[in-house]
Amino acid sequence: MLNIPYLGNFSGAFFLEKVDYLMTVFIGIVLVLLPLFILTFYGYNFHKLDDKHFRNTYGSIYDGYKPNLKVSPFFAILFILRRMLFAATCLYLRNSVWLQMLITIYIGTFQACLLLHFKPYTEPLILRLEVFNEVTNLLLFLHAYMLTDLTVISEVDNLREVHRYVSLYFGKIIVWNLLVHLFFLLRSVIKRAILYCKYRAALTNRTRIIQKEKEVSDLPRHEVYKVSEKEVSKELSSEWEYYSEDEEEDIEN
Repeated sequence: MLNIPYLGNFSGAFFLEKVDYLMTVFIGIVLVLLPLFILTFYGYNFHKLDDKHFRNTYGSIYDGYKPNLKVSPFFAILFILRRMLFAATCLYLRNSVWLQMLITIYIGTFQACLLLHFKPYTEPLILRLEVFNEVTNLLLFLHAYMLTDLTVISEVDNLREVHRYVSLYFGKIIVWNLLVHLFFLLRSVIKRAILYCKYRAALTNRTRIIQKEKEVSDLPRHEVYKVSEKEVSKELSSEWEYYSEDEEEDIEN
């Protein structure tokens, strides 16, 4: 869609030029209609999240968002519109680097303020990571600004030295962002693995207790056995009460 002004006329000399033109128009229409479709679908079906069948079918697209906050779907649309705006600035403002960066910096700041104000995510960690990403983007664009000709330094040697240090810190910021995400990813995997091990241990213990109850119930009545059925049931409930139905489904998945 953004490349339409540079495609020329539909009556091109070659067949592939016409195909390229039609594909560009088609993708442009899809990109325009996609945010509208997302907003309509999210808003119209937001009240259906309590329906188990709907949640099992379409609930994954609402994962992570607060179910009682209707402004949550706006962030999915903002994600798309922001990237479209970034592509448009790169294409149409290629001769105004400072304007590209200022637009990107202001949009990033605006989105960070929206995230901190509405807090649309159910988990605080996701919200912190999103804000952390916005801050990282702001720092990267500020460093990229210093790599352009807009940085006025009289001596060439000093300019090269400044660019060298800016490039070094630019790479450090990217590595810092990746390491933070990698740390939380590994921590999440380890926590889920520990939870799964505890779940399997409780499941094994539950099976053992059920077998024990069966053995006790098969004993003759005149025999005196050490463990009563009440004690077994109490042991079973104490082992199993830590896991809700939602946690069991998450672990099994």
